[in-house]
Amino acid sequence: MSPTLPDGCRIRVRCGVPARVPVGEIVVLAVAPGILITHRVLKARGWNGGRGHLLTQGDGAVLCDEPIPMRAFVGCVIAFDDGAGWIVPGNRPRRTLAARWGAASHRLLIAALMAVHPELARQIARLSYFLCGIDPPASA
Repeated sequence: MSPTLPDGCRIRVRCGVPARVPVGEIVVLAVAPGILITHRVLKARGWNGGRGHLLTQGDGAVLCDEPIPMRAFVGCVIAFDDGAGWIVPGNRPRRTLAARWGAASHRLLIAALMAVHPELARQIARLSYFLCGIDPPASA
């Protein structure tokens, strides 16, 4: 989540599944046994149905993550400590117009697919990483 959350910083997490997760919220997700990631929410689908998915992206990432099942949700980040005391995380940093356009196009495609077929959205996201030569984030 660099540059918003410095590498190696400690985080405070409000654990549990809230009634809804607002877009822009920084969340912790258990994507595999013993592997936690901290990313920002771009979209939540079917959250109240119990079978929902989150679309997330790290602030330093070029592309959004593949859809992550709601069961991976651990909690929301409420503060971080980089050694200078506890700080409430800020907004996502600004990017160039080209980076915003590319990321938005990819996000819209994955979000649209997520609404109709989450597994297809996951496969297209993985293909996007491969075509761009980007290491995919850990997946749920």
